[in-house]
Order: sequence, then C-alpha cells, then structure tokens
Amino acid sequence: MAQGKHEIRLEMAGRQPRVAQVELTATQAAVAVSQMLPESVVEPGTLVVATVPPGANVYLDGARQVPSPVTIPRIAAGVEHTVIADKDGFEVASQTLTLAAGEKREIQIQLKPKVAEAAPPGPRKPGKNPPKGGASGTLSLTVTPPCDVFVDGRKLGTSPLTAPLPAGDVSVQLVNKELSISQWVQVTVAPGGKTEKAITLGKGKIAADGQP
Repeated sequence: MAQGKHEIRLEMAGRQPRVAQVELTATQAAVAVSQMLPESVVEPGTLVVATVPPGANVYLDGARQVPSPVTIPRIAAGVEHTVIADKDGFEVASQTLTLAAGEKREIQIQLKPKVAEAAPPGPRKPGKNPPKGGASGTLSLTVTPPCDVFVDGRKLGTSPLTAPLPAGDVSVQLVNKELSISQWVQVTVAPGGKTEKAITLGKGKIAADGQP
C-alpha cells in the first residue's frame, strides 16, 4: 500500500462492510486494517519489554509506554513494529519485530553506556624546552619576597635556593600563600654552568635580574 490517502473497505460474509478513509504510511495502513478486523480473525499480540539496565523509557511505534520492564497488550499482529529504549547516560537502542496472531513475545534490550567525550585541552602552561643532548645546568634563584619554587609541579624548595635543572628555557612557578602570590616566570638555564637569577615580585609586575 503506497503512502498517501486511501479508502479501506472490509467485507465478510454475514457482516456489514466497514469503510475507513486514511492518510498514512503503508505500515500504519496495515495496522489500521488489523485493528478493524474482529479479534476472531486476527488476534492481537502481547509484547513484554525488559531493558538492561531497567527503568528505561520505552516507545512502541512512537507512543511512549511506562518505564521498563513493561507489558504492552493488544499489539496489531502481522505488521512490523519498532521498539525504542532510552535512558539517561546510555545510547538510544531500537529493535523491530512482527508478532504473529495471539503471540506473546518477550524481548530484552541491552543499553550501551555513552562514551564520555574527552575534555578539550586547557590553556598550555609555560613549559621547558631543553636543548637537544640532555644538557643540564644549575639555577641559583633569589626571590623577593621569599617564595616556594616549583618546576613541572615539583617543589624545589623555598628561595633563595640553588638547584640543578635541564638546560634551556624553564618555566618556574613562584608561590607565597601568605601574600596570595602565584606567578610564573621563565628563566634560561645555561648548559654546564650556573645561572643566577634575582626576581622581585610586585603588584602586577615582575622585575628580574640574572646572569648565566
């Protein structure tokens, strides 16, 4: 039966003809025919829907049912039906089926958890770019006011301090919790030698003096 407007006429011996005007899809027309026939001719079926996990929203041919598990009676036989299960945190699942006259069928729909999307990368903190060859040097650092010194999340100590570091550009975090200071500075560590750096932290600015 093609999609569009149709006139459906049913005739049976010993019964009054039945006529219906419909505008629907072929599947919907088949359901209408099944429902117009007396149950003695086409007995409807019953569908029992369970989901894993339970408590999912269940839809039969677009009509919402009670949450799973659910028993749906009087389903038109001989035509295709679509069952959809939907639950927060899980992907939508669907299944198509056709029931025979008077059939009672039980189905179980397995819901797959949604895969969490990876969080977008945050702003890149200044990082170190050591020269090739694995060279290293020594940093002698003085900070005013004194601060805890961190490199790559590792505490080196409290300034003033001297510490070995990979040679090249190194990002250093200076923290003084009492004064609510948390600032990043970048220093260049000379390979094979000692780099001295004196930093004064002020409101909104950093003054730095240094020499390899």
